[in-house]
Amino acid sequence: MTVTGIDYKVRHNRVLEMIGNGALLQIAMPEAVRNSDVHHNWRQESLLYWLTGFAEPESAILILGDKPEGQRIHLFLRQRDPKMEMWNGRRMGLEGAKEQLEIDFSHSFSDLWQLLPELLGISDKIFFDFGTSDTNDLSFIKAVNKHRQMSVKKFSGERLAIHDGAWISGRLRICKDEQELERMRKAADITAKGFEQVYKIVVPGMNEKQVHATLLATYLTNNADMEAYPAIVAGGENACILHYIENNAVLNDNELLLIDSGAQYEYYASDVTRTFPVGKKFTESQKALYEIVLNAELLAIDLVRVGNTWKQVHEKAVEVIVDGLLELGVMQGTKGEIIESGSYKEFFPHGTGHWLGMDVHDVGDYYTDGEVVPFAEGMVCTVEPGIYIPSDCAHVPKQFRGIGIRIEDDIVVTKGAPEVLTAAIPKSIEELESRR
Repeated sequence: MTVTGIDYKVRHNRVLEMIGNGALLQIAMPEAVRNSDVHHNWRQESLLYWLTGFAEPESAILILGDKPEGQRIHLFLRQRDPKMEMWNGRRMGLEGAKEQLEIDFSHSFSDLWQLLPELLGISDKIFFDFGTSDTNDLSFIKAVNKHRQMSVKKFSGERLAIHDGAWISGRLRICKDEQELERMRKAADITAKGFEQVYKIVVPGMNEKQVHATLLATYLTNNADMEAYPAIVAGGENACILHYIENNAVLNDNELLLIDSGAQYEYYASDVTRTFPVGKKFTESQKALYEIVLNAELLAIDLVRVGNTWKQVHEKAVEVIVDGLLELGVMQGTKGEIIESGSYKEFFPHGTGHWLGMDVHDVGDYYTDGEVVPFAEGMVCTVEPGIYIPSDCAHVPKQFRGIGIRIEDDIVVTKGAPEVLTAAIPKSIEELESRR
């Protein structure tokens, strides 16, 4: 057990059950230069952290299923370097890793590619996640080729099969245990505090970046690691830009403010969207659209139950939104024609949710063998329907133009009714107006 209270041996054993006589190699995220000699904030690769609790760059874990117990878990990391540590922070080092982490061997990261061919031994396959680093990808390919050459002379002579590392990561992490859920509840609680502060301070004339600053300050004050992703703070028509992150416009009375933000706590994410008036009240047009989205979200959330699927959740949200837009005269035609043609995507262009966990768009299959993956206990997802009507939509009644609305919550699949992790964040019209 480590100081975090997580039994990493249990996690290692789950990997070993899945890989058989194969191997898993997971490498840390590379550091990225922001400008000059300044780096972007660095975060450990999620599976590597899930397997070790270790958060230093230039590191990797190798798990070997063909080796006997006590020789299976290898961690590669930086060696101690007092001069570098004075500048850039302390390192655990090889000896410290053996003492503090649930591993069998520690090696210098600089030796990874040299040692890998020999360590793979008689492994029949290896799971590796391509695409994070061209340098690592090329080094991996060279190491596997060297292993194949060695295998002919020294091992089985069979070619080593390469499998997708993201696949095994998804299978391992898609269902959360209680320790993971507690971290996600904490992330949601911190996020709720951020939104509560925002509800109190937003007034016409503020800048979007002031709102973002309030969220960040509240998250960090309440022991979040950081924000789980760059926040969207979108006033007025900016809310019609799905991934708006400029966050630098003035907020105007009689407009809405859409905030999509979440805290990260001990590597677990929250992901919440709320839309509310910059001033005191919703206008009648805003209220009409908002009620459609809220109703779609509530009915979709209720379907996040064991055995149901994403397809059912999305279809319900689409039906409610199409019905509402037809009633308001925003769309014309029949419900069936609109859904079959997909013309509703002009106003609702995205899916209704995604997996959530250590990554805000977490790993895990949505389809297996062509079939939609059913919800199972312990899965966590978001539900986030929306309506977006840019101001240049001349075929839409004028009062609805320039309005973007999304409502998003974090949901745990349980044995019974869904658990809404973010239920403490107000979203009804009455609640929102009472906080203005």
